[in-house]
Amino acid sequence: MNNPQTENSAVDKHTRHYRTLTGSLLLSLAFAVIAGYWLLHSQSALHWIAAAANRWNGDTIQLTGVHGTLQDLHVENIRFTSNELELTLHDLHLDWNPAQLLHRRISVNRLALAAIHIEQHAVETESSPRSPPESLQLPFGLTIAILTIDSIHFNSASQENAAPLISSLALALDSDGRYHRLTRLDFTTPWATIRSQAELAGDAPFALSAQVSIAAAGSWGDIEASATGDLQQLTIQAASKPPAANMALQAQLQPFATNPVILLNTTVAQWNPADFAANAPQAKLSLSAQLAQNEAGQLAGSITIENHAAAPLD
Repeated sequence: MNNPQTENSAVDKHTRHYRTLTGSLLLSLAFAVIAGYWLLHSQSALHWIAAAANRWNGDTIQLTGVHGTLQDLHVENIRFTSNELELTLHDLHLDWNPAQLLHRRISVNRLALAAIHIEQHAVETESSPRSPPESLQLPFGLTIAILTIDSIHFNSASQENAAPLISSLALALDSDGRYHRLTRLDFTTPWATIRSQAELAGDAPFALSAQVSIAAAGSWGDIEASATGDLQQLTIQAASKPPAANMALQAQLQPFATNPVILLNTTVAQWNPADFAANAPQAKLSLSAQLAQNEAGQLAGSITIENHAAAPLD
């Protein structure tokens, strides 16, 4: 015969156990929420993270002038140093949604940089054969609504007041991790203004399509270009728009081959080198090239150059 008092005691014991477990879980959840809120919205949390990054990677990464919160971040300078290069990011502003990490997605509302300085160091390295990647998939989704960079400088430390090689860069990107869409990549160089977009599959052979509009300097005018194929073999086509200098190009590339150009057909008319280099002579050049790889894997064919405005060279 069961003892009612013993049964009630066992039930009470189990009830207390579950209450204790539930209370512990709720306390842990509350602590996680408070800690998460502190990390995302506290300036002191951001300073703690920046200090930790400087301690752990001080020889490689250095952050100075850290302001805001982890969700709305401002860093005056970020410096990356390696044997090959020194990369400095100036005046970084990042507005993103960390809560999307719970859904395996990085969502950036705005990433802005005033300038990037890239200083390359001369390092002797043995060149290894290039091979295609096994995969270009990401372990997470990625959305960048807008990324802007005012200027990008290459090896400008020895050139006082050197003009940036790239300026006014704007980029927008959306990826589900398997398929990547570059919906916008616009920038300006001393020679042309570029507007482009592209799509790339993350699985081999990595299907690729891209469209590029180029507003070139001088007689080149506007150029439309496209790339189709995959990273095993690409077809590049480009042509200028009237009334600019006549230019047409068709090329086939194997990006990871020892000699990547397997076919190149191009015609250029009324090209003035002085439009691209101040020290170049004034000229009106016509160029025609029909080249293809031979059995030895070398480009062979014909190249014809004619100057329609011949003048003495100084």
